[in-house]
Amino acid sequence: MKLAQKNSYAPLFLAFGAVPAVLLAVSRTPEALWALDSLTGLLALAAASVAAMRLALGAPEQPVRRLWQAALVLLLLWAAAEFGGPWSERLAQQSGLEALGDWLGPIIALATLSLAIRLDRIPTWPRRALWAGFALHVIATALDLRSFGLDEAVRGSAIDLAQFVALQFYLLGGVTFVASLRWQHFSRHQAPAALGDVARSMFSSQALLDKHRYPRTWAIALPGGKTVLSLARFFISFADCAPAIRAKFGLGYWSQFKGICRAGFQHGLDARAYYLFELYRPEQMRRAGGYITRYETKNGLFKILTWQLPKHDHRTALGNKLGVHDLCERHDIPHPPLLAVARDGQVELRPNGKAALDRDLFIKLVHSKGARGAEWFKRIKADKYLDRKGTELTLDAVLARLAERSRSGPLLVEPFVTNHAGIADLASESLIAIRVITCLDRTDQPVVTHGMLRVVAKLEPNWPHDIELGSAVELATGALGVMTGDKKDMRFQWYSNHPNTGAPIAGRVLPHWDEIQSVALKAHRACSDRLLVGWDIALTPDGPVLLEGNAYADVDFLQRVHRCPWGESPIGPLLYHRLVDLQRRIATGTVRGASDYD
Repeated sequence: MKLAQKNSYAPLFLAFGAVPAVLLAVSRTPEALWALDSLTGLLALAAASVAAMRLALGAPEQPVRRLWQAALVLLLLWAAAEFGGPWSERLAQQSGLEALGDWLGPIIALATLSLAIRLDRIPTWPRRALWAGFALHVIATALDLRSFGLDEAVRGSAIDLAQFVALQFYLLGGVTFVASLRWQHFSRHQAPAALGDVARSMFSSQALLDKHRYPRTWAIALPGGKTVLSLARFFISFADCAPAIRAKFGLGYWSQFKGICRAGFQHGLDARAYYLFELYRPEQMRRAGGYITRYETKNGLFKILTWQLPKHDHRTALGNKLGVHDLCERHDIPHPPLLAVARDGQVELRPNGKAALDRDLFIKLVHSKGARGAEWFKRIKADKYLDRKGTELTLDAVLARLAERSRSGPLLVEPFVTNHAGIADLASESLIAIRVITCLDRTDQPVVTHGMLRVVAKLEPNWPHDIELGSAVELATGALGVMTGDKKDMRFQWYSNHPNTGAPIAGRVLPHWDEIQSVALKAHRACSDRLLVGWDIALTPDGPVLLEGNAYADVDFLQRVHRCPWGESPIGPLLYHRLVDLQRRIATGTVRGASDYD
């Protein structure tokens, strides 16, 4: 498998745009032509954003900067003309600029294109796409100047279609050039501190996408889908967060807008990341290149890096919680005992039968993320339980409910584990999870790189919100940092005391931290076919127990809680080493695929 030889998305991009454009042009209705003009305007805006990206990457020579500034202005004017429709045409006719513009457009485009190719040293493939766009631009202009015996309506449709496809080629050439330029830039300045920049550049330029796991929407797989997502996030995040940042820090809307553009054009980070990682703070913006995001890690980067590990006899299925139970049993890793399994409408009791269920019970899905689908029953007396809503049930009624639920997915029944007295005041009813990240080092031995105390508020029925709360754990001492959340007003707050229970957090030392790390390392040694795992461990009165492992652990909230990008953390050099190795494998055609890993 050679990732560098994966099929290009360029034909799909061109077809995806050209097919509806042809249909709109052929229909020749006013509504269809207006829609085609609007699509062309959107392409012009997209091309303008590529010119802005080129400027954001930095051009040491002033002539190059001036050329891309000119290209940016021309593309914005083109977009304005397309969105203006009949109004812009009437304005051009009345001002006498229409004929002049028809002649000047291709001449200016030719001059700008020729100088940019020569001065900015644009590579062969982007150059060919740009020249193809220019050729179509000339055809559109020629049709606009002469009828060539064509019907007026047909000629107008042909002009609009040629302009649309020309912009597609301009955009394709610009995107390809900027992507190659970004890669060259990061190749020259690679370092763990630029982990996020390097990871995103490799992910896009080398087509490392495996499967769209985040965000889970089919549209993200379409050409331009990520751009649309970034624009949507901009409008949502800006409307939601900008007023709060302005009120709290005195940072104006324009300054925030420029910061979001800088983060996007220089580092590929969207508005959500800008606010989540506090890039509105100058000291955090300077570290922006080190932040890695869910988009690249969950959609293929972690998986392709794991495939490069030495071949193993089997793959550890950490997504199957029943499989994690078996892993713990085989390797003597402390974990909550399994009392029963419910699946396909039946409940299978484990040894000791119903007698083992005479306690508080916790129910979770075999295949789920975090606490999704979790349920518990509190024992009030023999054969009597209360569910979360306070309804009293017999044990048989509990088992009947679980049997019915299992028709839509298998369930595990475990004892309801309680928190250690040293952290019990940080939750009311829920079990606190301590997320420990382990990663294989250069010798393929696991090391602990991060710790984070997590409180899942949606399991707390009496709290005023369901926002996940987190606090960083200092690796050397086990001391907790300040607590924060990642949604609503908690995106801008840091708490030295728990925001709901009032218990002190910052500076308190997590009990049994060394043992917690030992459990995580022992678990990772038992599944060394995984490069990186996020372990959820509970600290109980009897010590730490392993709850689950996540092969595609979330990176966003963890970096926020630590206020530190992964590129500047202990995991930075480890992942950077793997990326360099992957780059070497791509260059030599020795990349391992899924079949090599299984």
